[in-house]
Formats: sequence, structure tokens, C-alpha cells
Amino acid sequence: NIPVITDPKNQDISIYRGSTVIKPNFKEGKEFYHYHAKNKGNGQNFESEIKDIGDFYLEKSGAENIVMSLSEHGAYVSGLELKEPLRLKTHILQVSDVSGAGDTFISFIAMGLAMSLSLKESVEVGNIAAGCVCSKRGTSTVSLGELLKALKVISEETHPEKLAETNSLKRIIEDYKKLNMNVVFTNGCFDILHSGHVTYLQKAKALGDILIIGLNSDESVKRLKGDERPVNSFFDRAQVLSSLACVDFVVEFSEDTPLSLIKEIKPMTLVKGADYNFETTVGAKEVVSWGGEVKHIDLVPGRSTSRIIDVIKKTHKSL
Repeated sequence: NIPVITDPKNQDISIYRGSTVIKPNFKEGKEFYHYHAKNKGNGQNFESEIKDIGDFYLEKSGAENIVMSLSEHGAYVSGLELKEPLRLKTHILQVSDVSGAGDTFISFIAMGLAMSLSLKESVEVGNIAAGCVCSKRGTSTVSLGELLKALKVISEETHPEKLAETNSLKRIIEDYKKLNMNVVFTNGCFDILHSGHVTYLQKAKALGDILIIGLNSDESVKRLKGDERPVNSFFDRAQVLSSLACVDFVVEFSEDTPLSLIKEIKPMTLVKGADYNFETTVGAKEVVSWGGEVKHIDLVPGRSTSRIIDVIKKTHKSL
């Protein structure tokens, strides 16, 4: 149960089989792929090329996960720890010298895993730390103060730390419960955020200490709302929600209802709009069964995403 993080330098990458994480850079991955792969992929665009290289490298190395650094394009992450591949943009505030960035990246990944962070969280912090190193001349280290400053700049923009995976969120909630903090949960599509949403979420947060939003995946929204929805992608919706001070965490669920997610994270307060009752609120019986409570909040009249879309359609037809 000791994580092994590998920076591969041998062309025979099978010797790294069993690594928890293998971290080639894009140049190393591309050279290996084009030398060994019989099917070179469709080559349609950069993103598809990254995926083809990552999948092939992961298969041939026998590692559990791959983190491929992409220089100015950020990083690509795939493997057993993730439901689907993750693309991270670079976080270089001012490029001065890229020397040592790769070593910093892999070191922070190792440190994060050693601290029981998820792979996604470890890679995100490592990516930011590598960006700090690139902003300084020569091969250099990154201080705690520099890292915290970079995290502050980035978090003020998008709050990436609020987007959580279920397993990580379970551990976080357990810690909050030990501190006797009330964890509040609500869910929805939140496709086009409006004042009704904001008022609802502020009232939900007021019922406890920590507000978690279960956010429908794009596929889930499409099944519930029709082929024309969502208007905004999951990551766009998550980013807008994360910018609200009342929201502490956003977690994705792909099912039609959040029942499985609720059972996993076990919030103490479940909140829905007043257009629901106890019987129609998904997860209500489960939350009460472990000592929690269910609350219903009055909605702001005349505020809905569907109404906004209808107004846009009518305006478009009249032009």
C-alpha cells in the first residue's frame, strides 16, 4: 500500500509496471507512441492525440495512472483513480524559466498522495507549484508563501478547490462531523444561474455550516431536460456555482437522481424547494434514518431557467 510515482527515463517502460502514477512529459510520450504504436490514432486534433498517446502509454507501462505534463498546455491525467480523463490548464503567472518544473510537479504529486489527497487534488496542486517554479529564473524551489499566493490568485478566479470528488468529499464531511458542523446538501442542474438560484442557495447555507451542491452531469441534464439542454457545460456551471460565497463544495453525479450520492456522503440536512414535499424529495427517508433533517425552501416567484430560455427564444423570433 505504498504509492510509487515514476518519472520514466527508459524506453522499456514495462519495467515500471505496477507504478501508482507514471509521469512522462508530452515529448517522451509522443516519441514512444509513434515508435511503438501500430495504429497511430486518427490524428484529428491535439486533444485526440493526447488521449491516444496517454491510453497507449498507460497500457504498455502497466501503471495504474498516467500524468502527462504538456508544457504550456497544462497536463493530462487518466487511469484507475478517475472516472474519465482530466485536462488541466497551465497555471504559470509569468514565464521566466521552465527548468525544474517537471521535478516540482512530480514531487508535489508524491507529497499529495502521501498526505492522502486524491490523485486529482495532488495533480492540481503540483500543476500550480510547477507554475510557480516557471516564474523564477534558473532551477529553483517553491516556498510555502509562493504556493499559497498562487492558490489565492487562482481561487479568487475560479475556486477549483470547491469542485470535489465523492471519495474526497466523504473524508472531508467526516472531519466536519467530528467538529459538530452541520453539512447541508442540495442538488440541481443550475443550468443558467439566476437570482432565484442565488436566493435559494443562500437560504440553504443559512441552515447549517457547510453547503454541498450535487450538480447533474451534462448527460444527466440531457436525459431530464431534453436534447437542447444543458445550455452550459458541467464545468461552466460548476465554476459559476463555485464563485458564490455561500457554496462550499460542488460534486458531480451522473444518475437521474442524487440518491446514491446522498447515501455516500450522508449529509445531516437535506434541502429542496417548496415545490417538493417529504415524499417526493429524493433521499429524505435516508437522511432522516441517520438522524438528519429535511427542509423545504420557498422559491422566488417567476424565476426559472426555462423562463429565461423562453424569453430568449421569443426575442430571437421577433428579430
